[in-house]
Amino acid sequence: MPMLAALLMLQAAACPAGAEPVPPALSAWGQGTPVSAAADADAPTIAIGLPVEVALHPAAHLKLPAPPAKAAAADSHGGLVAFAMPRAGKVRVALSAPAWIELVSGGKAVASTGHGHGPRCSGMRKIVDFDLPAGRHLIQLSGSPAASVRLMVVPAA
Repeated sequence: MPMLAALLMLQAAACPAGAEPVPPALSAWGQGTPVSAAADADAPTIAIGLPVEVALHPAAHLKLPAPPAKAAAADSHGGLVAFAMPRAGKVRVALSAPAWIELVSGGKAVASTGHGHGPRCSGMRKIVDFDLPAGRHLIQLSGSPAASVRLMVVPAA
């Protein structure tokens, strides 16, 4: 069992009855398909609505298309994955561990429209919202102390 999955199970076991429910759009969070992040803009494409367990690269190996808004520690990890928006709209990016999330579209960072934490005991460390046009977009992760993170992109209301 991957270490991240074991950690999520441990967190769930330690949660009290009646813990805050996971929103329906994120209900598949406990699953996850492994994917290796790219170290540059030639990123693998992930599906909206399906969680992935992303293997990251050491920060020194990254060639990020947009400068991170926050400097990352030299011993941190990061990488890129892509997703396609069939039409313009708002998306929510959930992440299991501390890391800087930036969305890159057309070579430029897109400003986020909201930030928050996942439901208590869900294993979601942070959730960031973005308004995007249709097309292919990059999720740029940096500053992660962990070598892998769970990530999920879902439509936001």
